[in-house]
Amino acid sequence: MHVMSYSFKQLILIAILTGAYTFCHAQEIDFDEAELTTFIASQMRLSRIPNLAVGIVRRDKIVYLRGFGTTAGQQISPRTPFLIGSLSKSFTALAVMQLAEAEKLNLDTPVYQYLSWFRLRDVEASRTITVRHLLNQTSGLPTSAGFFAPDADSLSQTELAHPVGQVYEYCNLNYKILGMLIEAVTGQTYAVYMQEHVLVPLEMRSTYLTYDDAVRNGLIEGHQYFFGLPVSVSTLPYQSAAAGHIASSAEDMCHYLIAHLQDGVYNNRSIITPTNIALMHTARSDIGSRYGMGWVAGRLNGLEAIGHTGLNEGFSSNMTILPEKGYCIIILTNVNSFTQHHDLMDGIIRRLHSQPTKFYIPYELLQRFLLLFTLLFGLAQLIRQLWKWRNLGYPLLMLMTAKVIVPLICGIAFTLFLLIAVPLWADAPLGVLLSYQPDIGYGLICGATSFTLASFVGAFVKSKLSLAAAR
Repeated sequence: MHVMSYSFKQLILIAILTGAYTFCHAQEIDFDEAELTTFIASQMRLSRIPNLAVGIVRRDKIVYLRGFGTTAGQQISPRTPFLIGSLSKSFTALAVMQLAEAEKLNLDTPVYQYLSWFRLRDVEASRTITVRHLLNQTSGLPTSAGFFAPDADSLSQTELAHPVGQVYEYCNLNYKILGMLIEAVTGQTYAVYMQEHVLVPLEMRSTYLTYDDAVRNGLIEGHQYFFGLPVSVSTLPYQSAAAGHIASSAEDMCHYLIAHLQDGVYNNRSIITPTNIALMHTARSDIGSRYGMGWVAGRLNGLEAIGHTGLNEGFSSNMTILPEKGYCIIILTNVNSFTQHHDLMDGIIRRLHSQPTKFYIPYELLQRFLLLFTLLFGLAQLIRQLWKWRNLGYPLLMLMTAKVIVPLICGIAFTLFLLIAVPLWADAPLGVLLSYQPDIGYGLICGATSFTLASFVGAFVKSKLSLAAAR
């Protein structure tokens, strides 16, 4: 039998290397992994998130990567694809900056010189919109214009909301147009260009740029809340991924974030220069905007932060880079939510930097319960007033007295509050709520209808009773 033996010097060398590895690993992992996992799992249960995946990068290494939940009997893995919503915009911006580096386009050239059909209702103004304006979301296009596919007919009827280049307003249409510009400049489809110049260099093997590829490779089922309960929804076919329909995994997004944190380099392979990475991350602070090019700059928990959130009909996501600390975080969930991923991100950042932790109240779910209560109360009021109206023989007389008019005005005011003030407060037009969070959208409409009808029927009832009392 051969017995392996080591010299004293070899043992010392092994001990040094082992200690060095342990020290380096400790420098990379300076948070309690078990406690972090417990927090994510508890927050997932509290917020009723069906499935999620989380990845954390420290400098150029993945230090935490995990999927949570199961679907179709399978454990969610770091390679499970989710739709990443508007995180896709940073990919599109990256492709445009690559083309600018290759001198295939110029950021300050008007868009119409690349897309001859690009023309808004104000033709002269549209001829001044540059590629840079689209990237910075300063084209002047309104948010509402971002909910249709860009084509010559629809664009020709679109009005600008602001002077070109002077005001930031988020609009998906800016990045849909950029996706078409990439195709026009390269002569390739958006998917083919991105595959060759972004996904392959970054070794992103579970990222998909078309609906068919995403579904074929296991795109997870999306969900929407129905008054607090997550209900599965089908992911409808989509045409362009440029503004919000790339499907990716937590592992792939970690590769992507490493490249952004490491000045455009992943695994010793450069995909873009440090100068252009910095430009993408830099906000237009001169006009009071925090938006760069597919990225939002700001501060989180007192730390410099660059990131973006994403929202699809059945998904929500959040990515954040903390340059000072050398951390990147990606959160992917398969439920449409405006706020839940923010709580997760805040809790993760606090744990990474030993900041005081906190309990997160699921306000989004509580607001849904409040809306449900309001809706049921409105229906109860309507039924009560209809019963009285029926017993009085359905009178249609309305007296112009304070007793009748004041409650009617209050009812109408509450209706306007539901239909106008609530969507404004949520920073989401009613049409968007109907598509992305239908329980809220239709709940607001049904609640407003109930209170309006109850107010008018109540006015008829009070008018009849007042006349009867006067006799």
